[in-house]
Amino acid sequence: MTTRQSSRRVRALLEPGGWLAVRHGKAELAGAAAERLLAGGAALGGNLRYVRTAIGTELRGEAPVDCDSGNVEQARRRLQSWLQFQRPGAGGRQTLAAPDDEQVETALAEAGFAFARRDEAWIVPTSSGQACEIVVRTLPGGALVYAAFPPAAESGEEELETTSSAAVQEYLCRAQGGLRFARCELEGSALRIASRAEVEFLESDMRHAVCAVATACELLLPQIRALRAEPALARAYLRAVRDAPPDEVSEER
Repeated sequence: MTTRQSSRRVRALLEPGGWLAVRHGKAELAGAAAERLLAGGAALGGNLRYVRTAIGTELRGEAPVDCDSGNVEQARRRLQSWLQFQRPGAGGRQTLAAPDDEQVETALAEAGFAFARRDEAWIVPTSSGQACEIVVRTLPGGALVYAAFPPAAESGEEELETTSSAAVQEYLCRAQGGLRFARCELEGSALRIASRAEVEFLESDMRHAVCAVATACELLLPQIRALRAEPALARAYLRAVRDAPPDEVSEER
């Protein structure tokens, strides 16, 4: 099923698993550095993200379709609102209220997650052996669910650290094309997997967000560790993705 939004010329595709997805080519970002795409993606609405593909850069995102009602139109409206997103307070935009503690804890409990309070956040334990913990914080209009990647160890060799960092960032720009309802973000030198649950859909979004972040950590962290630990691998990876013809480069998972 395909719907078109004439004002933005964006296709909305109904995908397996109950997701309505947008795929929008961004020709102006085709040659952008991975660092710019990850940092810029953190400022996008909802769970939209910039993805490096075999032929350029795409703006991607997906909203869940309610399983009970099959309300595709509701998911389409959410995607459209993300595409038109402005940060609260920007351009006179009204600041949305954050959910209260009870709403967040109810959403986590209804989704079946164990959790513990830590200062102003909630920690959701993961069953995997990965060294990521899932953190939930309230924000205007919803909740932020994220897991911070462990920082890279300092080798004392600037060139090796720069190569490793570039390889990790490039990998994440490509790999996040295979994620659902989550994205990789870069803030300063800190990398994280993040997902946003909107207050209007807090209970259903919370389930999707926590699962998306946990799955992303399990898939991506081993590759990040390998690229950081092996300078030769990082260099080879960068050569492969930068030198390969378009039809030989595919999204990483």
